[in-house]
Amino acid sequence: MDAVAAYFERFNAKKLDQMAGLFGSGYTYAETLFPEPQDAAGHVAHMQRILESYPNRQMQVRRRVPGANGEMVEAVWSGTRTDSGTTMTLDCLIAVDIDPKSGRISRMRIHYEPPV
Repeated sequence: MDAVAAYFERFNAKKLDQMAGLFGSGYTYAETLFPEPQDAAGHVAHMQRILESYPNRQMQVRRRVPGANGEMVEAVWSGTRTDSGTTMTLDCLIAVDIDPKSGRISRMRIHYEPPV
């Protein structure tokens, strides 16, 4: 399984403890509401906080478009907030860079329209 497929499999299976092995040296992550780049540990901690609020959150990959050093992924993020029961759905466009030597994810950027 390639690193991008493994990322989504582990994300959906809540195997956050297994995420760090997918990220290469110098990995950075940023997204629309959290634009400051985070390292691998910061990204995993961020996902853990979200999992606590949205324990059923999932990402459904709609399409993967390969590029020279990574790929673009179209996905739908959905989850129901524990405290309010509110369901949120976000259409996401994810840029994933892959380190050609290690095959690990070197950078991830997620764009989505912020929820209202």
